[in-house]
Amino acid sequence: MGSPAQDGMTADRAGLLLLVGVALAGGTVTYQQFADITGGIARGQGPRLNRIGAACFAADVPLLSILVVAGDSGLPSTGASFYADRGILSEEAIRDEIARCGSYAWNAEDIRRVEEKLE
Repeated sequence: MGSPAQDGMTADRAGLLLLVGVALAGGTVTYQQFADITGGIARGQGPRLNRIGAACFAADVPLLSILVVAGDSGLPSTGASFYADRGILSEEAIRDEIARCGSYAWNAEDIRRVEEKLE
């Protein structure tokens, strides 16, 4: 398998689908793992994750982008103001949103709505 672009898929869509799988497995993924799969470098994932998070927010589903975490803390980057802007201010609130991603009953319609918001 090549990069998402080589496979005819945008990196944002690849990231979204990866994060749905991570959510269904009840886990998280590090910035490096996310970058290795979707392309780019770990420190450069913020804009992509913000687009995915904004699309999730607009589609009224859990913020899948919150599942991408720093390997040392298990939390999103401290520079990820996207979550604070949506009222997710504390570590407890972050962990609650991570848990909400894992317990949400993801389905094809949810994914389609988020994909539409990414376009």
